[in-house]
Amino acid sequence: MSETFCPNYYISPELKVIYGLLYPQLNFEEFLARSHSAITEPFYVGFYDLSIEAQKLEPDLELRQLLYYLKPAADFRAYPEFLKVLRRMVTVLIESGIDLTSLAIPFESLLKTAQKIEQAVQRNYETTSLSTLFPQFRPQVMSDLKARNGGRYYTSNPMYKHGCSSFPLYSIALNNMRWPETESDSEMKEYRATDNCNALLIAAIYLCANERRLTPISQDRDPRTLDRENLHRNPYTFLLQDPKRAPDCSKLCDIDRKIRVQSQSWPDLSQKKRRKLEYIINRPYSELVRVSALLFINPIFNEPIINTGVADLKLLLQFFSETRKVHGSSGKGGGSGGSSVSSAGNHTWEIPPQFITQEEDLYGNIVEVYRLPQAPISKERIKELEELGEDPYEDEYDEPPIEVLFMADGKSSQLKLDKHTSHTQLLLASKNQDLSWNRLTPTHEEMEAFLSFIRSQPGIAPQILWMVAILAIDLDMALSLEICPEQEWDWLRGQSRFKIGGTNDTLRACSITGHTNLFEVWVYPIPVHALNHHANIDASTRYQSHIGAIAFTDFSGVAKKLIDKQLSSGPLLGPVPAFSNQEKIDITQQCKELIKEFNRQQNGGVKLTAGKRNISLEKIRQYSKSYLLNLGFDSLLVDALDWKVPDSRKPALHYYTSHLWQKPKHGKWGLQYYLANRTALLEHCTVQPLPGIKNHTIFATGLVKPEIVKDYVLTLHQKIATCPEAIDSKGELVQFVQAMNAYSQYMAFWFCLETSHRPHHVPFGDVFQIDPLHGFIKLKDKSDAEGNKFRLAWLSEALRFQMYEYAYTIDTLVSWARQQDIEVKSDLLIFLEFDQNSSKHLRIKPLDSSYFAKQIGDELQVEANFYRKLLSDLLREGPDPVSPEDVDRWLGHWMTGTAPFHLFTSASPLSLVTRMQNKIQSVISSLGFHAFEFRLPNLAYDLDDSEKGSI
Repeated sequence: MSETFCPNYYISPELKVIYGLLYPQLNFEEFLARSHSAITEPFYVGFYDLSIEAQKLEPDLELRQLLYYLKPAADFRAYPEFLKVLRRMVTVLIESGIDLTSLAIPFESLLKTAQKIEQAVQRNYETTSLSTLFPQFRPQVMSDLKARNGGRYYTSNPMYKHGCSSFPLYSIALNNMRWPETESDSEMKEYRATDNCNALLIAAIYLCANERRLTPISQDRDPRTLDRENLHRNPYTFLLQDPKRAPDCSKLCDIDRKIRVQSQSWPDLSQKKRRKLEYIINRPYSELVRVSALLFINPIFNEPIINTGVADLKLLLQFFSETRKVHGSSGKGGGSGGSSVSSAGNHTWEIPPQFITQEEDLYGNIVEVYRLPQAPISKERIKELEELGEDPYEDEYDEPPIEVLFMADGKSSQLKLDKHTSHTQLLLASKNQDLSWNRLTPTHEEMEAFLSFIRSQPGIAPQILWMVAILAIDLDMALSLEICPEQEWDWLRGQSRFKIGGTNDTLRACSITGHTNLFEVWVYPIPVHALNHHANIDASTRYQSHIGAIAFTDFSGVAKKLIDKQLSSGPLLGPVPAFSNQEKIDITQQCKELIKEFNRQQNGGVKLTAGKRNISLEKIRQYSKSYLLNLGFDSLLVDALDWKVPDSRKPALHYYTSHLWQKPKHGKWGLQYYLANRTALLEHCTVQPLPGIKNHTIFATGLVKPEIVKDYVLTLHQKIATCPEAIDSKGELVQFVQAMNAYSQYMAFWFCLETSHRPHHVPFGDVFQIDPLHGFIKLKDKSDAEGNKFRLAWLSEALRFQMYEYAYTIDTLVSWARQQDIEVKSDLLIFLEFDQNSSKHLRIKPLDSSYFAKQIGDELQVEANFYRKLLSDLLREGPDPVSPEDVDRWLGHWMTGTAPFHLFTSASPLSLVTRMQNKIQSVISSLGFHAFEFRLPNLAYDLDDSEKGSI
């Protein structure tokens, strides 16, 4: 029997038409065949949540996301009806108080795309042509007679017998409930409640199906099955696959059949049973998963004979709470039967996949780390922090998480209760004991043996492992390598910022011509942990010049082999991926097998090397990173070069800057030369074919030139100096307002710069809260408006004096203003505005973070928190540089204790101040800040009527 529906996306005429309507300038075949994304953001980030620049890189990403997450039928059957369900899902989720940005599916973004599709089809196709191209795009109008005979507003699932087994998720969404026979208020109220419950259930099924699709696959499965499932899981390969063979398809079909039957009889269920089911479903998704797991433990589900209603419920509960097997932990033999007690290593799947990371124990075994999600950051808060120049996720990095560790070959899981340990203790434990499993590096002898083993192996996989070793990168970055056309010798000078086309976030290799001999270089992308819109600053009167990649010579011969491999297929016209998707899958498996084989040989041929000392990919990377550390490069620079840096280090890196010419303690060459030397790992290298490279700034962008700040501080001083002794005219009043506002801005600027105070709330501190003995003050700049977290900061004697002077000045000014016809809304900082309704023509307002940020933007044309990056840079420069660790703490990372003395003396704020105070004072004075006395003018003034109107 021939199919009456379109079975696949890649042959769908409807999808091709939709693509042409949405993107008339793009190619549909290229959309189907595309193998990777041009956007660096994770795929689950909604298209409309991306920046405009990112959207332009891949404008059809919105359609790909819709197809990947919602799985509509390839012929878009009954699409408007599905759109109504999707709209209802989004509405109900929002009404339930759920933050949609915390979910693993970008529902709001998908709804916008879905609506755009419907509008495009309706706008471009007449009703007569829709019946053949878009089946049931406009549902048939049912006569009153048919409506009465078939039950009021009865609608069956339009997908039934039209591909529901190929697109079960889509079919589940179209399972309409039968309307009540009558439309009494009570029945309609119950129907709406049930309809909302149904929408939540469908949303939960979509979320669970997406998580199951992203669940790590056990490597013990058949390789062909793994390859097939990976193709379905990949958002850039699933379009060319048969939907019927997708993972979980049969299970979803079973759920679809059950819901299709139940949806028609749902109104006829007893109220007691209906309320119990709604009580289970009508809750946040994470709670639904947890409750499903608890209910599924009930012994009733182990009975051989259970009634139909319980069997239907069992299917749903099993879908939401089904256990997943951690790699290698499943028992041997046996079928689907047996004990219902889960074996060791099986854990309930409750946590969204974006919180999963893989690490290694000290023996090189994989450890899956499940980080419990924290409260999501609102879009408004993210936008506010980005405008200020802050890292929106800094608090997540600094906050010790609750983690559950699943050992690959272990018999139990381990809960890390870091949440109940102080930040300072965690810092000291990590620094003094170095217990983290991914910080152990192999010995020189172990690496020498491993590299000797790799040299003896044929094929591409050994070359990839060489790349991991010499570049200290992970396997994913190595396999994302692009081969580029030959470049001229002058290009290597860095004048063109090492651009070859495309973005600078991909590892590349190319040959260099125009020198004595042809040679190869790596073009390593520099991870930028600051804001994207500052990432390509080259020539600026205000910002330091930045570069997005660093090029260095390859002495290993690996780059030449990979370039020759690509050239064997023809000349290069632009950057070309070195490996296809299938090659990446094959090489990854081959690399893992090579490492296993080496570990077996090192451990006397034992196949299972758990508990032995093993080489692993992470240890290989750590060995290469240690090369730079042993030379004397600071650890923060080495971390900043790493695309896989731990979360605990990321807050500091957001403000870290360096130069390509930076030299280590134990060497005379710049950074790029030692990166080149590292490519000759364990071998002697003397030749350095590298020209003089322009000394670009790398890492945190948004670094302002100090001259700009000095000029600004001088301007503030000049404005303050214009304050008159008395106010007898309009001009003197204007001078006073200008001087007073400049004084307030000067105090905010000085305070923020010296203490690294984040400009989140009031950019100032209360002078009466300063510890008079040690000069400490509590800051709440990492808190919300209520201030539930704080840190200690130290104030120089000059700043303390000026704060007392300022507090006395505004106290006098506010006291006088309250006795006059002047509106007063004061705070720690104030500014003056002209007010025609006041007899004194003034009003006093609080100077908050938004005003401070606006002044910085208007007068300096830089981001509001630029001083944190500037201070970080200046403290590490000059004749008396400060260590990266001390700068990190001065910026407010890890320093959350409140007592001036601490059990761990090495973490005492007093010892930190002792090391920092001289450098802080020299940096502050070099920028032009100094203490002075400010005198208010005679405030007993009154302008005559002729001058009032011109204020």
